[in-house]
Amino acid sequence: YLVLDIADSATENIIQHFQTVKNFIDEGLNSEGRVLVHGNGGISRSAALVLAYIMQTYDLSH
Repeated sequence: YLVLDIADSATENIIQHFQTVKNFIDEGLNSEGRVLVHGNGGISRSAALVLAYIMQTYDLSH
C-alpha cells in the first residue's frame, strides 16, 4: 500500500508526489499485480496523479 498525506486544498502542490506514485504503480504492474488509486476529497487529486503517471510513462506532453 501507498498512502499519501495530501491536503484537501486546490492549492496543494501534488507534483512532489509524481515520482513516488510512478515508482509504486510501476512496481505493482511489473509484478503482475493490479493498482487501485482512490482519494477521499473528490477534488481530482487521485485522477491527476494517474494522468501524470500515464503522461510520464507514455512520454506525452501537455
